[in-house]
Amino acid sequence: RVKEFIKFELLCEPERANHIAKNCKTLLSEWRRTYNKTREAIENSGREARWEFSVGSLFAPLEHCIFVCSDVIKVSNVLSQLSKCFSPALMSMTSKSEAMNKGNDKINSITESFKNLSFNVFEMKNEHHWRIHVAWFEREVRFLDAESARIAEETFDHLTSSGVSIKALEEMLGTNFRRAIGDRFMDKIDCIIKKFSKEIKCAEIDFDLAKDSPPIDKNFPPMSGAIYWAKDVGCNLEKSLNSLMRVDAVLSHSLWKKAKSIYDTFRAKLKDYETSRYNEWKSRVSDVLSENLTRTLLLADDPNDGFLSKRYRVNFTTDLSDTLAEVKHLDSLGFSVPEVAKNMSLQEERLIGVSDSLKNMLKRYHNSLDEIFPAEEELLFADIQETQVVLRPGHIRITWNSLGINEFILVGHQSISFVQTKINRIELIRKEIQSIADILSKTDLFSFECYSKVHFFSEFFLCISKNIKNRFEKLERLLLSLTPQFVKIEEILVQTRSRQAPRLKNYYAHWEMNIYEAIKELLLSNLDRYKEFIESRDPRFYIETILVDNNVSTDPSAPKVLDVMVGVIKEILEATKMFPRYYKGTWIPCKNISVDGEIKPLRSSMHDEIIRIPSIIDRVTHIQSLIVNILKESDNYLVSWKSYRTLWKFNKQQTCENFGRTIPTCVDFDEKLLFYYNLNRSIRNKEDHKDFKVMRLGLTKLKDGIQEHIIEWIQVLGKMLDSTATEKLKYLWDRVEYYRSQLKQVECTDEVEDTLKVISGIWSMSLEVEIGYLDIQERYRTLDMYGISGDKSMVVLAKNLTSKWEELYKMSKQVYFSIEKLKEKLSDIESSKILRFQSRLEELQGDFRQNGPSSKRTTLSNGLKALHKFKDLIGLFKEEAETLNGKQKVFKIPITHFPILRSLEKEMETIRDIYAIYEKLQDLFETLQDLPWGEYFTLAPGSQNYSKQKIFNIKREISFLEKSSTTHEGEGGLVVLGKLMDQLYSFEQYLNHLDCLQKGGLSQRHWKTLIEKTGLIFQEGDPQSYPDFKLKPFLNLPLNTLV
Repeated sequence: RVKEFIKFELLCEPERANHIAKNCKTLLSEWRRTYNKTREAIENSGREARWEFSVGSLFAPLEHCIFVCSDVIKVSNVLSQLSKCFSPALMSMTSKSEAMNKGNDKINSITESFKNLSFNVFEMKNEHHWRIHVAWFEREVRFLDAESARIAEETFDHLTSSGVSIKALEEMLGTNFRRAIGDRFMDKIDCIIKKFSKEIKCAEIDFDLAKDSPPIDKNFPPMSGAIYWAKDVGCNLEKSLNSLMRVDAVLSHSLWKKAKSIYDTFRAKLKDYETSRYNEWKSRVSDVLSENLTRTLLLADDPNDGFLSKRYRVNFTTDLSDTLAEVKHLDSLGFSVPEVAKNMSLQEERLIGVSDSLKNMLKRYHNSLDEIFPAEEELLFADIQETQVVLRPGHIRITWNSLGINEFILVGHQSISFVQTKINRIELIRKEIQSIADILSKTDLFSFECYSKVHFFSEFFLCISKNIKNRFEKLERLLLSLTPQFVKIEEILVQTRSRQAPRLKNYYAHWEMNIYEAIKELLLSNLDRYKEFIESRDPRFYIETILVDNNVSTDPSAPKVLDVMVGVIKEILEATKMFPRYYKGTWIPCKNISVDGEIKPLRSSMHDEIIRIPSIIDRVTHIQSLIVNILKESDNYLVSWKSYRTLWKFNKQQTCENFGRTIPTCVDFDEKLLFYYNLNRSIRNKEDHKDFKVMRLGLTKLKDGIQEHIIEWIQVLGKMLDSTATEKLKYLWDRVEYYRSQLKQVECTDEVEDTLKVISGIWSMSLEVEIGYLDIQERYRTLDMYGISGDKSMVVLAKNLTSKWEELYKMSKQVYFSIEKLKEKLSDIESSKILRFQSRLEELQGDFRQNGPSSKRTTLSNGLKALHKFKDLIGLFKEEAETLNGKQKVFKIPITHFPILRSLEKEMETIRDIYAIYEKLQDLFETLQDLPWGEYFTLAPGSQNYSKQKIFNIKREISFLEKSSTTHEGEGGLVVLGKLMDQLYSFEQYLNHLDCLQKGGLSQRHWKTLIEKTGLIFQEGDPQSYPDFKLKPFLNLPLNTLV
């Protein structure tokens, strides 16, 4: 039980820990005494059996526990004494508490050391450790006792207050404090006495500085407040004095008499101050009362800004109120008060009541003035003046001693009530007018939030237009309801109902301007709403996109959308024409005026000024630009859809017919159909709408229109594919039927060849038919795959074509095998014919080399004739070779290619090109032969250029042939080309010599020789003398002769 109660955490509360430890020690000692007494009784009786124990072993743990409890009692007592020496009161008496804090920290660390013991102190094996710790504790306490001198020195040298300090020491002396530390603290009592003396001097200095204008509490008048302040100064020092005098050590100290003397001197000084202040008040109290009671009730402030600024205040001065208050306070302080002042204090309640009544009256008056709206000041001018006339006696002649004060207050209240009634009535009407103006300025003409779903463009803006019209009709009715309100105000003020009272002239103008500003705010706020509506990302209306006249367009069109959306602004602005202007100084709307040139009479309205406001013009311009930008964005977006214009731009039937002329395969058709099918699917998967801020572009109709065109393309292509499949099917079916009719069993030898031709034809068309019927089936499968309907009978026929062909092919095999032996005999015959044909080809080749156009001994003129001859021969041989090859195919003999014939054909092609150039040269030669001499040289000088140009062209063709690979494949081409080049050179030399003759460079002797050679006689020896002379004689001369 003792172990459970003894806890070192309780050392934080040393008194409680001491009490528990004492009880535990008493309990253990009593238990040992009871045990010894009982044992002694047993031993003395000698009758009862007993066990014998070792007394040392039995009581050793008990003795140890008693020892521990004794130590705990000692430790807790010391800690308690130390806590009294370092109490919060002692720590608060100094301004430098670091030393006290360190001492307190030391006590806390000692206490914590017991709580943090790592062994069980009640076990005997730990007795040694416990003794060491207790010894450490005692050393620490002695160290703290030694440090107390330094702590006392630092603490008492920086005292905050003598009263606080002496109270803290007095409190410590009444407790069980640590004597060693407490005595050192008491040794510093002189510091507290010095502090007291210093406080007196400081208080005296402060008193001397503030006595002329003492700090008075706001609830005290000046004189009694000053006396209270002086008494408070002395009272504070008196409390410290009483505390000091309760301590014997202070009274017996040598410094105390001097300090007490200083205090008594200062106390007498305070008493003299109180008496002087009282006498000062007493000497002038009668004059103050007399002067204040003869003053008027009110004081009027001069107006600085209109009649409304004229205000009144109660003339109840502070001197009078302070004097009445002084009487009460001085009487309570024990001073004698003059009789006049006492009598006046008895009337204090009456005077204060009058003052309060006047203040209430003036408060009502001032509140009424404050409630007047600036525009209504002029209206209430006369009524306010009447009230001021009623209040005028209060600040002219009625004093605080007058008898008619209550009647004055009553009349004043009545006059103020009359004015206040008018003000209140006008204010009610004004608030109603203002509420109408507020409704006018804050009206939402659109109510876009009411449209929860996206509507069609025309439907949406039709609703908007109706809303605007309804709102303006309501506003017009509200504006008309203002007229009765102004009539009421006019009736209240001037008792007329004309709406043109001069007194309300400026009032009407004020509200007309207010209505104008409200309409302006109405337009600005709604234009801002309209702008926010257009810029919002939440679509509210949609327009459809359609195909019109083979073009992508919108319904409605973009110009129509722009007109309607801008028309909303126009409608709002035009609606302001229903708000009229009023005749100056009245609330009568301006009448319509007929103007020359105008059909309808004009009416002056606020529309004329509204449309000229810059801020409204800017907003309208900005909204228009926003709408245009949205429409531009939508048009730019539709450009991507216009990329499909080829679907509807071209004639589908004509385009497909042009495609059909290219003989497209099934793959080509499939590519086209797949393209349109994928295109149709991509169009179908495209978004059904596109949002452009507030506008939604509906794409469903556009998609449907494009898909219709795609389906038409698919249908036209499908019909063409079906027709090509049908056409091909009929062609193959007819061919199979034809061969089926031609194929029959051979009955004689003459029929073998025809039968073999039929079989060869069947076998040669095998690949074509198989590819054909597969292609036809694929075409019909393609049609079915893309959902294109065709002739079902043709589909069945296409399926039957396969079996029909297989049957024909099988039958051809059977016939072929039945005539195989006969075919072999006929094949041998055809082989011998081919051998004979090849020998004839060799003979033709030899003749071509000897006498052909490319022979070296053949001239170009003869070669041209030979060219035509061999051309016909080679043609005949070619036809015969084709016939033989045809029979080889029929009899399934390896095809003979006849290389000699192929070589001759190639050589003939090359020679034919060379001779074609030769024919051109001959044509030029014959042309020049028939040309007259004079025409060549004189009459037609351009003929020379013509000849040279022709020769240049011939040279260019020859050069091309020289570079050609076919020219070099055989000798014949090179031989003929050499001959042609020689003849061209000779012809060119003739022409050069003719040029020399034309220039006259030939001597007379050479002319004679030329005449003799040609056999022609010229009279003057110059052929130029005979213009009709032909060039033929010259051109027929051998070149060497001419040279």
